[in-house]
Amino acid sequence: MVEYIFDNFVHLRDWRSLAVYANQLPEFAATIHRKGSPLRHIVGFVDGTLQHLARPGRYQNVLYNGNDRVHAIKWQGILLPNGMQPFPFGPICGSNHDAFMLRESRLLVAMERMAAYLGWAYALYGDLAYPNSLYLCRPFDVPDAGSWQVIAWSLRPATSPTNPYFHTGRRSKTQQ
Repeated sequence: MVEYIFDNFVHLRDWRSLAVYANQLPEFAATIHRKGSPLRHIVGFVDGTLQHLARPGRYQNVLYNGNDRVHAIKWQGILLPNGMQPFPFGPICGSNHDAFMLRESRLLVAMERMAAYLGWAYALYGDLAYPNSLYLCRPFDVPDAGSWQVIAWSLRPATSPTNPYFHTGRRSKTQQ
């Protein structure tokens, strides 16, 4: 079943899943700017996540993440202000760096395509693991970085689209 979904719904996990929101990017940038961003072109947040595994019997050296000293696989995701998470990428071996995931996912190529379509370059905000580029901002690459860094990670919905900063109409049990 997993293979069927993976093979037949490619458009939900490639650049097309992000391109669906191309016309909403100005609205996303305005939302994030209203919440405190000094930059007017940030439209979402990108981050990698490490999913711990029980000690595998095979491929231990490939799955071992020396930084966190665990066996794991990695995923990369984008979170937009409307709570949607387009362009999922992964899993990849836990020993790879987030910058490797970014390159392999070709996310920056997708952002470049949308910039050509819209005539304006929007960017995602990521942590220091990601390289700075026209389509990806990170801490200390923005004016007044000290306060912006705190604002940016408080704006980033940590785990759920029901985060009060990006209300989607759904409420969690704690908000009711």
